[in-house]
Amino acid sequence: MFSEGDFGVAKSCLKAKGDLVVEGSEEAWLFPKQEDKAAEREKNKRLYYPGFHPLRAVQLMRVGKLQYSQDMFPQALETLKQAYNIMKVTHGTDHSLMQALMEIKEQCEAIMRIQ
Repeated sequence: MFSEGDFGVAKSCLKAKGDLVVEGSEEAWLFPKQEDKAAEREKNKRLYYPGFHPLRAVQLMRVGKLQYSQDMFPQALETLKQAYNIMKVTHGTDHSLMQALMEIKEQCEAIMRIQ
């Protein structure tokens, strides 16, 4: 499948992309530590953007998507719920990000019911 060298090349190529790696949750299996980095970023944003801030909601959504892609469904659901609570105030229910968040949250809830 992939060699160690392939992983190193992919990691170095995407290292400069910053948050784009976090957003690419479908490739999250290539970067097992990305979820930890995203959680650390969210913690820092909570410090600088307390309460209901749009950037905090988006970061929580990113962390939730990574957790979801790594089959961490209970943690993902909790993170997505936090993002939902902030985003409904900061973005409103008609915003495209809110629609995407609700979709992934519903998928996560469905998987949790099945398990």
